[in-house]
Amino acid sequence: MRPGSKLKNERDFFEFDRSVLITQLDAILLTVRNAVTELAMLAAENVFDKPLSVRLKRKARDLDRMARRLDDLGKVLARAKSPRVKK
Repeated sequence: MRPGSKLKNERDFFEFDRSVLITQLDAILLTVRNAVTELAMLAAENVFDKPLSVRLKRKARDLDRMARRLDDLGKVLARAKSPRVKK
């Protein structure tokens, strides 16, 4: 094994893992954003009685906050560097 090849393998594994996590996070984020849209539309259209519509609107806001936090996490993850890789 050449010197440095271990470092390259570690970096490759890190990049692969990070890519998988970003892909999974993007899928979750898309699902949450779709749920926000659906809940907000149902609440606005008053499809259900008023108390339930109010709860749906509140849950849509909660999910929207979660989506923003997940988006922030994705940005941090995209910038992450392997702790084993020296500059």
